[in-house]
Amino acid sequence: MERSGFNLFRTFPAAAGKLILWFLLLLSTTAYGQKLEDLLKDLPAQKEDTLKVRLLNKIIYASFFNDPSKAIKYVDTMMLLSRKLNYQKGIGDAYQYRAEYHSTRSDWPQMKWNLAKADSIQTIIGDLRGQISSRGLSARYYKETGNYEAAMKEYQTILGNYQKIGEKRGMAVTLSSMGQLFATMKRYTEAETYFLKSLALRTEIKDERGVSQMNLNLGAINNDMHRYDKALNYFQRCLETQKTLKDDGILATCRINMGNSYSGKKQYGKAIAIFDQSYANYSRMGDTVMMAYSLFCKSAAYGNKGEYQTALAVLQKGYDFIKDEPDLTAMKGDFQENFYEVYKKLGMDKEALEAFEQANEFRSDIFSTEVAGTISDLKEKYETAQKEQENKTLKATSAIQQLAIDRKQNLIYAMVIFVVVLLAAVFLIFRQKNTIARQQQHLLKQRLLVSQMNPHFIFNSLTAIQNYIYKQDRLNAGLYLSRFSGLMRMILEFSREDKISLQSETDLLKNYLDLQQIRFESRFVYELTVSEDLDMYRTFIPPMLSQPFIENALEHGLAHKTEKGHLFVRFLKRGEHLVIEIEDDGVGLEKARELRETLLPGHRSLATTITHERIGGLNKKHGSQIRLDVADTRNEAGEVSGVLVTFTLPLILLNHKP
Repeated sequence: MERSGFNLFRTFPAAAGKLILWFLLLLSTTAYGQKLEDLLKDLPAQKEDTLKVRLLNKIIYASFFNDPSKAIKYVDTMMLLSRKLNYQKGIGDAYQYRAEYHSTRSDWPQMKWNLAKADSIQTIIGDLRGQISSRGLSARYYKETGNYEAAMKEYQTILGNYQKIGEKRGMAVTLSSMGQLFATMKRYTEAETYFLKSLALRTEIKDERGVSQMNLNLGAINNDMHRYDKALNYFQRCLETQKTLKDDGILATCRINMGNSYSGKKQYGKAIAIFDQSYANYSRMGDTVMMAYSLFCKSAAYGNKGEYQTALAVLQKGYDFIKDEPDLTAMKGDFQENFYEVYKKLGMDKEALEAFEQANEFRSDIFSTEVAGTISDLKEKYETAQKEQENKTLKATSAIQQLAIDRKQNLIYAMVIFVVVLLAAVFLIFRQKNTIARQQQHLLKQRLLVSQMNPHFIFNSLTAIQNYIYKQDRLNAGLYLSRFSGLMRMILEFSREDKISLQSETDLLKNYLDLQQIRFESRFVYELTVSEDLDMYRTFIPPMLSQPFIENALEHGLAHKTEKGHLFVRFLKRGEHLVIEIEDDGVGLEKARELRETLLPGHRSLATTITHERIGGLNKKHGSQIRLDVADTRNEAGEVSGVLVTFTLPLILLNHKP
């Protein structure tokens, strides 16, 4: 359906998810800072070097999160003392702290080198708790660099170690971390499963604070899945536990998420009241950033109620808290987008344009930073792989040399073995490389086929933006450019995947169609429907399979109509198949072909050819049968009334994780 009404909060669920993670990180570090002063007083009184090492360990742990540059000096002292005593645990701990220090500076090569040294020592001496800490840091590194599969393996190893020593609190924390990782990947059902397991353990060991946190996380996950009543139930449980704990941080976080639930249910009065409570909690904590965030959410609720002047006043009050903060670019961008929406509703075109341009500046800064970070990550991964390959080569050479020394008495026999082993190794290496190359080539081909659908649309969109600029329509030109950049971002992200969720596919198509409505000046309406018996989060489909035919319907079918056109995109479940239908009431296939030849002689649409190639590749890879049918539709008089494109995909191919 077409979007209508006042909508400020497209980014709110993602922001709420980050809020939970930041808050839990703060909870894990606050308690130790309170002990630092007492620990430093005890240090000069220690006479034995071993006791000094152990006390230094506690001092570093207590001071690290407050002042890493100062903590690293204590780490160097602990390393010197531990080497002097040949105290291997102290040496391993020092390497681990150094890895932690380098991770705070995103110096990943140094971080991984120190972490490998720590893990090696901890494994040799059987320091299981040390290994757990090292694995935790490694998991955090993989998570921050986007290697979620490697991070999950580390968490599974940590969980196994905690099970060996029977530490249920550690198991509960690890299960929670695994849930957070699934939430980051937007695999909400699995995230909910792990949070429930963590909740059960925390209830068993009577960890009230942990129970409160898990109810908070479960509520946030259900918000992300738009199950607001269930989310509110978890938030109420969190508040019940907090009646005795009275932790302002958890209370504030819980209430701001409850406000999100009420906003999702369109109960804006309740949302405003609870945002006021979260603001009061953050005010007592002195957290101006989250005070601003509470006001941001409150402003949106007023906007959704149609009280735009009040929304503007509350939004300005929140922005005043963060406008001078240099590290809150993303948040400033969110505020400026909302200023744009409010000004537009109030008919203040000049102010709306200024806010829109300011939001674009903030978004440009974020995008540049993300691109630079991606390049840095790729470079670091390449250098790491190169070093690992060099190490493997050195090990192989050493093994050959040792074999030659051991077999001096029978030189001929040794040479024969050497040649046989070498030839076998070369054969296996080449065969493995060829297999990997074929797999990568196949995957690359699929992704290239997806990317080939983009240039036509990009050209048309840039032409539309150019037309707005020629007409000196700055507001529409800026709006179209902003939404176009957002769509391109989704296309780049999804083109890296073999399959995406049905929810992601429909979000992308809605964004694309909204963009086209601006370009076509609302000369067509569309309706996008999904059968209720399809699970939007567990059904996965090849990305942008239907987009080229939707574009054809607009460009060659509806564009030639004098009256308003209609486009229908339907996702249906028929038996054991998912059926995707794209139907328009345009001029039909033959008429569109004649017009195209007249207006664009020699032009050839590649949508059908590219899509058939994609379907062929998918059928070959999965042994499935995906069908594509394109045909004219006719009215009761037998006249052509449009075009119907139908995809039929087996559900057995779709209902599992990609």
